Amino acid sequence: MTEAEQRRHLAGAFRWAARLGFNEGVANHFSAMVPGSDSHFLLNRRGLHFSRATAGGLLRLDAAAAGGDAEPNADPTAWFLHSHLHRLVPHAKVILHTHMPYATALACLEGFELQMLDQSACRFFGRVAYDRNFGGMFLDDSEGPRLARLLADGISTVFLGNHGVMVVAPTVRSEEHTSELQS
Repeated sequence: MTEAEQRRHLAGAFRWAARLGFNEGVANHFSAMVPGSDSHFLLNRRGLHFSRATAGGLLRLDAAAAGGDAEPNADPTAWFLHSHLHRLVPHAKVILHTHMPYATALACLEGFELQMLDQSACRFFGRVAYDRNFGGMFLDDSEGPRLARLLADGISTVFLGNHGVMVVAPTVRSEEHTSELQS
């Protein structure tokens, strides 16, 4: 995959998320590693609604600079979170963070855990963590490494207490579903 293709896939994810109502205002952020790079990633611009994301408008940032000043057009909370996670979590090639209303409501419930009661929920068995120590905005260097520890051992989804949800994946486009579409 090329950087241009990754940009198109990520821009499509933003627009699809907006179409499904998975965004809340402009404080959500998605990122994806640039193919062939160990440290560069693509991120949406600060203040841009998901429905307006374009491939050419995505920022290209360097996770190796984690801890430094954020790019002026990047949301500072997105910078602190995504730069650390892309650097510290090998399976986090793509990071999707939203404040979807229902997921956020669940994350606000004291002691909430996803119950493995049906086949839809069981798909997440052993892949969900709960951040019960969320302390506010991701604006310092301790938050990224702390969340990276929650994403160990193949965890792909984190419910951020009183905040929202974050999902990490190896690709923007689900290979699991891609094979279904091609058959």
